[in-house]
Amino acid sequence: MVTAVMPVSHKDIDMLGISLASIKSQVDRVVVVSDIPLNLDAEVLIQEKDGIGNARKQGILYADDEYIISADADTYYPPGYVKEAVSALEKCEYARAAKIYPLSPSIGAKVEAVFYPTINYEFALALRRSAFISHGLDKIDYKGRYDIGEFLWKIGVPCFFPSYVVTRLPTYAFKSLIDSITVSIVGALGTIPIAVLLEK
Repeated sequence: MVTAVMPVSHKDIDMLGISLASIKSQVDRVVVVSDIPLNLDAEVLIQEKDGIGNARKQGILYADDEYIISADADTYYPPGYVKEAVSALEKCEYARAAKIYPLSPSIGAKVEAVFYPTINYEFALALRRSAFISHGLDKIDYKGRYDIGEFLWKIGVPCFFPSYVVTRLPTYAFKSLIDSITVSIVGALGTIPIAVLLEK
């Protein structure tokens, strides 16, 4: 059994439908942890403590499944993503997707792409729930902007699996020319569904 855990802020809901649909068909259940009530085709928990890391931790601890897909509400997960992640988790305690395609032209998104090989960005992680607990990551208070990724180094070096994610979907209904060009390029590379979805 595999659970996807997805923190959702009231700022993220514009692209939530795309993110949720892309991951939901690949897992046994989705646990959304939100700072606002949401009516979704997923299990929705109201966030108990401030901070995205605390929301993610809440979802991980709520889930009963050993394999956890750490997901974000502004990210597209291509078909086969979870299968590859689970295959990696059979060998390692946590794993990362091989690469990302940032859609946003923002400086933050560009920096993420540059540093992705060395930083555990949570939108592209998978982990064993037992490892999260046994290494004491469930005891940490992830205040402010802290998330679980930087603390996963306590577990060790992750396995990489060959899949990718398309991240930083244009939230707040914002679609720039750069976004449109990037969507077209990524679509040509084999993620056509996202190009179609973003046009709706």
